[in-house]
Amino acid sequence: MGRIKIKKIKLNSNKISNKIVLISDTHYSSKKDLIKLNNILDQIKKLNPNYICVLGDICDQAKIFDEEVLIDWFSKLALISKVIVVYGNHDLSNYKKKTSCLNEQFFNRIKSINNVELLDNQSKCIDNICFVGLKFDYDYYYKYGENYKKFIKLYNEVVQELNNNNYNILLTHSPIALTQDGVINKLNDYKNIDLVLSGHMHGGLMPDFLRPIFKTRGLVGPNKHRLFVKYAYGNFKIENINFMVSSGVTKLSNVSKLNFFDKLYSPEIVEIEINNNDNFDNENKNVLK
Repeated sequence: MGRIKIKKIKLNSNKISNKIVLISDTHYSSKKDLIKLNNILDQIKKLNPNYICVLGDICDQAKIFDEEVLIDWFSKLALISKVIVVYGNHDLSNYKKKTSCLNEQFFNRIKSINNVELLDNQSKCIDNICFVGLKFDYDYYYKYGENYKKFIKLYNEVVQELNNNNYNILLTHSPIALTQDGVINKLNDYKNIDLVLSGHMHGGLMPDFLRPIFKTRGLVGPNKHRLFVKYAYGNFKIENINFMVSSGVTKLSNVSKLNFFDKLYSPEIVEIEINNNDNFDNENKNVLK
């Protein structure tokens, strides 16, 4: 495992001042992953955020893992600050058998942890921040290939309007459909979305030393999507809406035939500092811990 990379993002807002930490794609499968998770936990404690957003693919396969380890980890995470969770595609599937599968018992236990919110096509508004969490089913990922029309349909069923007085954050595991040309302006009240948080792309498996050259692009996308995908990583804007796509804690999951290369990549935590100050400069930094 490489050193943990803390990506620091600074954003302006005339609505709030807040600090949010984002993690995605832990892909937990066995106790050997616990060292990595505990190191992530220690770093988040030091960052001391107001909110922690967990962007799905918590487990590598829906029912093949030690539940108690993850329940204990989430309980400790929730002692730091409020935790907002959404589902990813691996949370809904038996990846090796290529079948739909949801461990309802596990996610019901996650929901029952004090200070944890699991958003299942729901919103949660707290202190002028509104988190909107989308959950797409197995077919969306594996049958329809993250079809943008399916994305628009689900979003518009979940969101009718957004309060402009709130800082509205959309949490969706994958950015693939949403970042296609012309999709975002087909969403209900899209101009009131302030920030979109995603994972899923694993940074396009782009080595860190090439990132300054390729910026948001990746070498490959997940689920058989095209090479050199345009929005695989980082902080960018579409229709004046801020996006942050994390490369995740795990780049190559245990079900991948190339898993042994995962140690070449650094697990990532994203720290997003939102400041209510028009003179606050946008910065984008990576820090290794």
